[in-house]
Amino acid sequence: YAAEEGTGTATSGWTSGATANNVRFIRLGHVLLWRAEVAVEENDLATALNLVNQLRNRAKNGCWVQEGGDRDDGSHADNAANYDIEPYTSFPDQTYARKAVRFEMRLEFGMEGSRFFDLVRWGVAAQVINAYIAKEQVLQEYLAGSSFVAGKNEFYPIPQTQIDVLGSDVLKQNPGY
Repeated sequence: YAAEEGTGTATSGWTSGATANNVRFIRLGHVLLWRAEVAVEENDLATALNLVNQLRNRAKNGCWVQEGGDRDDGSHADNAANYDIEPYTSFPDQTYARKAVRFEMRLEFGMEGSRFFDLVRWGVAAQVINAYIAKEQVLQEYLAGSSFVAGKNEFYPIPQTQIDVLGSDVLKQNPGY
C-alpha cells in the first residue's frame, strides 16, 4: 500500500522498501523432492515413490476444480481447469524414477527460479538449455547465435577487483573467464 512505502511494516509485498512478509526460500516440497532424489540415487525406489506421491496427492486433493465446476471446498468456479493428477503406481527402475522426480521438480517449482540450479546439479544444463535455444531462436531473435557453454556457463565470473584485492593465490577465476 502507498502508505507503507519505505516502512519496515509493509505487508503487501509491492512496496520498494522492506516488507514484513517472510520469504520462503525452502518449502516442504523442496525437502521432499530433494530426499526423493537421494532415494533414487541410492536405488531406494519405494521411498522415492512415496515422497513423490505425497506431493502428487497433495496437489490432487487440494482446492482443484472437480467435475461440474465445483471446488472440493464447496465453492463454484467458472472457466477453471480440471487437472488429472494421479499418484504414480510404481517406479519400475532407477532411470524411470530419476525422470519422474526431475519432472515433479519441474512441476512443483515452475516459475520459482530454481530450475537452472537443478539442471546444473544434474549435469544436464548444457543439453537442456541448448535444446531450448535451438527451438526458441526461430521465434526469439535475441537468442540467435546464443549457446550455453558447458564448463563455463554454470558459474558467474569472479570480479577481477576481488581477485586483485585477495590475490590470485587465494581466489582463482572460474573456468572460461
